[in-house]
Amino acid sequence: MSYLPLHHQLPCATADEWRVPIDLPLAIYRFQYQVLDELRLPEHPGTLWHSVFGKAVHNLVCVAKDSACEPCMFLHQCDYTHLFLGIRPPGSEIMRKYTTVPTPHILRPPLAGATHLPAGERLEVDVILPGTINSKLPVLIRALYSAGISGLGKHRSRAQLQQVTQLTPTGASKALLIDGRLVEAAPPAQINVPPPPDTARIRLLTPYKPSGKADHGQRIEIGLYLMAIIRRIDLMQYFYTGHKLEADFQHIKALTASIPVLEQSLQRQPYARYSAAGQQTKDTGGFTGQLTLDMRGHEALWPFLYVGQWLNVGKNASMGFGRYELAFANQDTKGA
Repeated sequence: MSYLPLHHQLPCATADEWRVPIDLPLAIYRFQYQVLDELRLPEHPGTLWHSVFGKAVHNLVCVAKDSACEPCMFLHQCDYTHLFLGIRPPGSEIMRKYTTVPTPHILRPPLAGATHLPAGERLEVDVILPGTINSKLPVLIRALYSAGISGLGKHRSRAQLQQVTQLTPTGASKALLIDGRLVEAAPPAQINVPPPPDTARIRLLTPYKPSGKADHGQRIEIGLYLMAIIRRIDLMQYFYTGHKLEADFQHIKALTASIPVLEQSLQRQPYARYSAAGQQTKDTGGFTGQLTLDMRGHEALWPFLYVGQWLNVGKNASMGFGRYELAFANQDTKGA
């Protein structure tokens, strides 16, 4: 069983009953900086990037900085609420009891990146955007350029943006800064899902914290975990493509409740972050480790598991938490 990088392109099988019509094009943008001042990053740098990104977007676009977002007349026409807050659009047919929806940015610092960077070192972070929100790319770039110049961390260490590279789920790449100018990005791409394997190993790479009633303390309810992945894809597709995901969710939920778990090795990793907005420390710890699932008879879950690798799952998914990757052996793709 080999681990496949997320950009690795596998050939797809012909149409089959396991296929689900997921319509969620994505693009990955890699921001590359040169550190100008000594920089110290937290253990999970996504918390820092989330903070500076939100502040930078707000400073760039807000026309009423002294007022709250909710009563603002520009609430549904604002790049800050679109890119960072995830405000539920008016007229939405789902989530009507909520004011917010899943935020459309997913921050991904390197998993094994250094936390102490001297001046002159390279600093990277990936940002994944789904569907129509890719039209806000110029705002994203301006914000993260500004964030680097303003300074990162409590010592306001500066970092100069050197390049933005667009990556697609198919492995293609394109430099977006040419001679100091922003060139047009390629359209976001669909994720081609390979045929389902007999078994799949899920490696939880960053802490997964279940939401609400799904949090059972020292254990994960596998069915609820899988449904969280499926629900996130469903909501992302609806709010950022405008297309409902047509699937038999009653059948899918039954599959998540009955899938055999062949191996499970998970541990709860403690972690806390300081929220400047709430003026308090928040628990962002969660589960890491791995589990192996028997996919036979549960193939309809496979497309969701595969696509979910790009979206993370659980609380603070936009900060890089709840990231996972799949390892699987597929007889049709050996040697790919």
